[in-house]
Amino acid sequence: MNKQDTAFYSLLNEIAQGKSEIKDPAEVDTLERLISFNYAQALADVSHPQLVYSGAQMTPMGRAFLAECKAAEHPVR
Repeated sequence: MNKQDTAFYSLLNEIAQGKSEIKDPAEVDTLERLISFNYAQALADVSHPQLVYSGAQMTPMGRAFLAECKAAEHPVR
């Protein structure tokens, strides 16, 4: 898995486990890329000094990407 896919997988996995607020700058950048690929949705909250996203959730494409990554990690023998 390349560096971008690893970052996508990591954050999508956290969202799948219930993480909905994204405020770490590196995670915000990753989330914005996930949104641009239509893998996730979230609401920008500009009331903070730095950009924060809330209500993060995966789209069907994001769930498919996550499932594909997990299948590649644990191939059926």
